[in-house]
Amino acid sequence: GEEKIRTNYKYDYDRLLPVYLVPTNETTKATFPEFDKAIKKSSNCITRHTIKDKKKGTEITTAGKWIDNNWNVIGISHFYKREFFSGIEAFEYVIRSYKSRDKYKAMVWLARCYNEIGSPTQAEPVIGLLKEDKNISKYAKQQLPALQADYYMRRGMFKEADDALLAALKGGNVKKNKLSVFFNRPPKKTRARYNFILGQLAEEKKDNNKARRYYKKVIDLKPDYDIVFNSKIKLARLVDIKSGNVAKLKRELLKMTRDIKNAEYLDVIYYTLGEIFEREKNEPEAIANYKLSV
Repeated sequence: GEEKIRTNYKYDYDRLLPVYLVPTNETTKATFPEFDKAIKKSSNCITRHTIKDKKKGTEITTAGKWIDNNWNVIGISHFYKREFFSGIEAFEYVIRSYKSRDKYKAMVWLARCYNEIGSPTQAEPVIGLLKEDKNISKYAKQQLPALQADYYMRRGMFKEADDALLAALKGGNVKKNKLSVFFNRPPKKTRARYNFILGQLAEEKKDNNKARRYYKKVIDLKPDYDIVFNSKIKLARLVDIKSGNVAKLKRELLKMTRDIKNAEYLDVIYYTLGEIFEREKNEPEAIANYKLSV
């Protein structure tokens, strides 16, 4: 289900890209079968294998090895179905009932739920507990910077989000040497998205040189073509008309119009060319390219 979300997710490059890929109300139904199956299987496991105190009729939480994992799977499945309050109930139950390492995973996802329902103030104390706890799980250590970045971006705290994303790119706060950095860092597509966001944040601060560095990193990672193309367009729009090689840039953009891969992006390419000509005060060429874009 998660892989289907990652594969089919459509970015809106006119906005800050999201730290996490969460389906919208319109797209979430496509993965209902996968997550309904996960909920059903985990619920069956909980029903069959939960060990209860015969006298009190309550669960002996230390007796079952995988019950807390199954509750987390149920919570995560509800999260992706956008049934956030059902997810919150499952995660709160794990945190309240179990002393295993899985409670930290539940805390990460609980904070994500609060962020998604537009209540980052409720996520804040959960994130605070994770930051202060020296015994948190490796999973939570790896996930914490991205979780913080998501929280900061929702609060408009872009400087803090920038720092958190840089930490997330390195694989979180896990003690590491060069080899462990390699294995703990996020997948390539996730790193590309984080670098693109860092470029967008740099643009927000009018730091174009820094923005260009991050967009170049996205291209170097060679992720999906969609994000590579938009990084190239970002670089074109950030070119310094006075000192940059504008003639070469125009040739590259025109060359892109002849590439079959860019058939669905022609409007964006011509619009970018129009912007460049407009910045050069070449109004006829700007209008011509804007018309081609239309």
